[in-house]
Amino acid sequence: MTQFLTRFFFFSMLIIVLRCYSSTGRGEKERTLGIIKPDGLSGNYTNRIKQVIMESGFEISKEMVIQLDEQDAANFYAEHSSKIFFTDLIRYMTGIRAMCGIDLEKNCIHGSDSHQSAEREIAFFFKEAPSDEAVRKHDEL
Repeated sequence: MTQFLTRFFFFSMLIIVLRCYSSTGRGEKERTLGIIKPDGLSGNYTNRIKQVIMESGFEISKEMVIQLDEQDAANFYAEHSSKIFFTDLIRYMTGIRAMCGIDLEKNCIHGSDSHQSAEREIAFFFKEAPSDEAVRKHDEL
């Protein structure tokens, strides 16, 4: 693999939009966002992670490989900007430290923590307008 491609995949993430049936039991599907972080891609865990996701009842409806710069990473993780780990998280998502997934911030995957976060996060990467409900109820910032 060329040095450029190696570096591109080393710092890249796979962004996936997942759908599954809602826990309300009404047959409707909810969406969430999953991110296979840089060490998940560079460690060749992608296929296994996607397999586990699908075996857990999710379907993958969209996916893309992306490389975030520091500003995009800071915007995406803005809800954590006041937390002590924020600077390390941004460095990890955009730099050489992506090689090792060794603790809570440094691991292979990200998953939305709520329906509202999922809609906002999907819109961040796929440029879809989040639902009004997702914007109204977003209280993490």
